[in-house]
Amino acid sequence: MSTRGKRSIVWTFFILTQSKKIVQCTLCKKEYKYFKNTTNLKEHLKRMHPSCLLVPASIQEDDEDEDELLTPSGSREMDTPQTPNLSTASSFESTKKPSQLRHTKQLCLAGSSRSNTLSQSQIKNFNLALIKMIVFDYQPLQIVEDRGFREFTKKLNPLYTLPSRKMLTSKLIPELYQTEIHKLKSKLSAVDHVGVTTDLWTSDTINHYITITIHFIENAELHTSALQTSEVQGSQTGSHIASELMEIFNKWEISRKVVTVVSDNGANIKSAINDHLHMHHHPCVAHTLNLTVKDGLIQNNELNVILQKCRNIVGHFKHSAIAVEKLSTMQQQMNSPQLKVKQDVVTRWNSTYIMLDRLIAIKASITAVMSSLPKAPEMLNAEEWLILEDCICVLKPFDLMTTTLSGEKYVTLSSIIPLVRGLQYSLNRMNCLTDIGNKLKVDLLAIISRRLGSYERDKISAKATFLDPRYKKQAFGSQDNANNAEKWIIEELGSLIAETSLEAPTTVSQSEVDHADSDNTLWEYLDKKITDSTNVRNTSPTAKAILMVKQYLSMANTPRSSSPLAFWSANENLFPALFKMHKKYLCAPATSVPSERIFSKSGIITNSRRNRLSAKNLNQIIFLNTNL
Repeated sequence: MSTRGKRSIVWTFFILTQSKKIVQCTLCKKEYKYFKNTTNLKEHLKRMHPSCLLVPASIQEDDEDEDELLTPSGSREMDTPQTPNLSTASSFESTKKPSQLRHTKQLCLAGSSRSNTLSQSQIKNFNLALIKMIVFDYQPLQIVEDRGFREFTKKLNPLYTLPSRKMLTSKLIPELYQTEIHKLKSKLSAVDHVGVTTDLWTSDTINHYITITIHFIENAELHTSALQTSEVQGSQTGSHIASELMEIFNKWEISRKVVTVVSDNGANIKSAINDHLHMHHHPCVAHTLNLTVKDGLIQNNELNVILQKCRNIVGHFKHSAIAVEKLSTMQQQMNSPQLKVKQDVVTRWNSTYIMLDRLIAIKASITAVMSSLPKAPEMLNAEEWLILEDCICVLKPFDLMTTTLSGEKYVTLSSIIPLVRGLQYSLNRMNCLTDIGNKLKVDLLAIISRRLGSYERDKISAKATFLDPRYKKQAFGSQDNANNAEKWIIEELGSLIAETSLEAPTTVSQSEVDHADSDNTLWEYLDKKITDSTNVRNTSPTAKAILMVKQYLSMANTPRSSSPLAFWSANENLFPALFKMHKKYLCAPATSVPSERIFSKSGIITNSRRNRLSAKNLNQIIFLNTNL
C-alpha cells in the first residue's frame, strides 16, 4: 500500500508558491499563508466557492479516509504537497480520465445552481421570520439597513439577501397584513356578538391615536385581537371620536355586532359612545378602582404626610449610588433578599401600594442604613411603620381585584359584581390597629358604594354575571338586583325563542280529531280546553324562557376555578337559546386594559429610532403583533 500523504480536494483549486509558505486560489487568486494545514483553505472554498466542495468521492484520491477531509469540521494536518505543475483547476482536471472530468463538471454545475441560490419558498420563509422578529419585538424597520445586523444574517446564511426598508413597508408587511386581515374578517363573519375596548393616546412625536381591540367567543375560547390603530387629527371631541370609531366598525363590518364599548371615564369618549353612536358604554373597572383609591388617599391628610415621607426616602435612594450600595451591602449582611426601593406614580394608585409594600419588605435593612447616610431624609418612626402595615392590608384587595379583572384570556365581565361584593366583605372584616388605617378603610367603603355599586344595576354586567354558571344569582349583593337580572334574561330569552322558533308549536292533527270517539261527546268540551291550555303553555316563548331559566338555576354552580365557556359548550343542546346569549354577554372584557397595553407598547414603537413611522405602518405592526 502506498505510504504517500493523503491529499485534500482543496489542492484541486490551490497551488503552492515558490516559497512554499504561501498558497494561491486558482479561481480568485486570493493568497493565504500555509501552515501545513488546509482548514483555512477549505473555509475559503466554503465561503467563496461552495460548489467546489461537491466533487464526489469517486474522483478523489484512493484513500478510504478522504471523505473526512471534505467535512466542514475536518482540520487534519496534511503533509506538505509537492508543488503541482498547475496554474488553474482545469490543468489539474486534465490529469483525470474523460469520464471523471465530465462527471465532475456536471456535478459542479448542478451544485452551483443548487447552492448559490435559494428557492422562492426558502426566501419566503426567511422574509416571514424577519417580519415576525420586527413585529413581535417592535424592532425598528431600519434594522435591515444596520451594518451589524446585515453581517449577522450573512453569517447565518450567506445566500439570503435582506430586503430593503422600502421593500418591507411597500410590499412584504402590507401583503402579510392583508392576509391576516382576511383571516380575521373570516372569523368575525361567523360571530354574532363582539365586545370592544378603545383608548386614546399620544405618541412621543405628539401624534394622537385611537386604538380598538376586539373580543369574541369561538369554539369555547375567548379571542382577543388588536383591530386597528388610527391617527386622530384635529380636536378630540365626542363627535370626532364617534366618526373615527364608526369608520373602523364599518370597515370591519361589526357595527351591528358590538355589545358594549369599554373605555375610561373621559367625557369625550363617553359622549362619543352614548350620545353619537348610541351604543352601550361600559366604564373600565380598573379606572374606576383607580379613582376610588385615589379619592380615599386624598381624603386622609395624616396619611398623605406619611406618604410624602416615604416618597422622600425612595427618592433619596433613587438619586444616590452610595445609598443604593450601602443598602445592598446591608441586605447581604442580613441574609435578606436583594431588593431595591420602588417609586410610585401619581396617575397609578397601585404604584403607591407597590412602593409601600416594598418599604415594608426591606424595613430592617433600610432602617439600619438610613442612620449612616449623610443628608438622609427623615426616617419613619415605629407608629408610622404600623400605619403603613395597616394601609397595605386595606389596599391589597384592590390590587388583587385590579389584577384579576385586567386579564384578556379568560372571562372577566361577569366577575365584576362578585368581586365588588367580595371587596366590601373583605374590608368590613378587617381590623385596623391604627386610627389612620381605620379611617382609610371607612372612606374606601363609602366610595365603593358610590362608584362601584352601579355595576350591579347595569344590564350588561348583570346579565353577564347571571349567565356565568359559577355565580348566577348568588353573586349579587341585593336580592332585588338579582331578580332584575333574572327578569332581563327571561325577557330577552323569550324574544330570542320567538324570533328563531327553536321549537315547533305543538298542535292536534286533524287525523287525531277524525279518529276521536264520536260517542264520547260529553267530555269533548273539557278535553278541548285542556288541550288548548297545554298548547298555549308549550308554545309560549315566555313560558319556555321561564322553564329554561329555572332549569339552569336548579343546576349546581360550577367551581370558581372552572371555565364558564366550557360549561356552555357542554350544555349547548340542553340550553340552546341561553347558549347563544352567553356568547353575547361573556365576550366583553371588564376593563379597557387590552387597548391600554397597546398604548404602553407605543413607547417602544414610536421611539427616537422610528419617529418618522407613518400611522399606516404603525397600525400594520400593532395588528400583526397580536394576530400572527
